[in-house]
Amino acid sequence: MDTAYRVFNTLSDGAVVVSQVTGWEGAGMADPEYLRVLVATPSFWTRLREATRGVGARRERTRPEQFLALRVQMPIIDQQRFGAGVFAQIAALKRLQAGTAVELDALLPSVLGRAFKGEL
Repeated sequence: MDTAYRVFNTLSDGAVVVSQVTGWEGAGMADPEYLRVLVATPSFWTRLREATRGVGARRERTRPEQFLALRVQMPIIDQQRFGAGVFAQIAALKRLQAGTAVELDALLPSVLGRAFKGEL
């Protein structure tokens, strides 16, 4: 297969792919981790769905100009980095909570068994 591309990018689940995006005067900086969290929010997906054309998940497409027309509040880069750190801490706490819930669910039958036997 012939192609004009010199380098190919590897995509992963949840990646945002935008074709032929160019900068414009006054464009700001964006922290990738902040963007990763931002584009995963339900409000972003609702707004993106409104800018999407096509029928069915496999045929839905968003043109670069439609994507760029989405207005997104972007704090300054230092605030983005701070926010990305906070989001990372929240994600870590969610993982800890999920693991704790699994452990507690596993203990519940044992605790109830002992309680019904009058051992507690």
